[in-house]
Amino acid sequence: MALSKQKLVDGLKGAFTKGREVEEWVIKKDDQGNDVKINEAKNSQSDIAGFIADAIVSYAADAEIMIPIPSTLVVPPAVPDVASAGAKLKVKTAQVGKPALQAAILTSMNTQDVAMTAITSGIVAYVAASFIAFANSINTITGAGVAVMAVPPLLVAPLAIGIAGGEEDDVINAMATVIHASFLVTLFTGLGANTAPVSAGPIVSTLM
Repeated sequence: MALSKQKLVDGLKGAFTKGREVEEWVIKKDDQGNDVKINEAKNSQSDIAGFIADAIVSYAADAEIMIPIPSTLVVPPAVPDVASAGAKLKVKTAQVGKPALQAAILTSMNTQDVAMTAITSGIVAYVAASFIAFANSINTITGAGVAVMAVPPLLVAPLAIGIAGGEEDDVINAMATVIHASFLVTLFTGLGANTAPVSAGPIVSTLM
């Protein structure tokens, strides 16, 4: 697996769709005996923030890093580990920063944050909190360290599309494009290890 912009688009579309859902309630009868109905939002602001966070985290959970060729992991005393060269490691801690990300999205919604700066900051903080551990599919090659989103996902331009009367799909696609681009330039720096053969060394990789 790897980061997929289309998966993010689909997830955000689903979140927006849930955000528009309403429930119909009968509150009384009128003088002619007809039902008087009202429509209320089915989901709370917190629920909607959670749906958006779910979409971002589900997308981000497919992120990988790659050990270079030749490998930077070495078998003692100083032999490059051929077995780990080119290995792709998937993030294992993508859920760690999700609660804080949801809180940042909710803050943006509640404060009518027109530039969505709280969401931008929330995504950057989410990456720092969550992209700390990676491993291959059988957990024999691992990486632990820190990730820095060098280019924050500025969401002003996507929002401007909506303000100008653009279609919701265009807004979502623009949001996904910006977020995806920021993830792809996120840099992970840490230490890697392999169990067979036993090796260790630095890993520096952008997300894939």
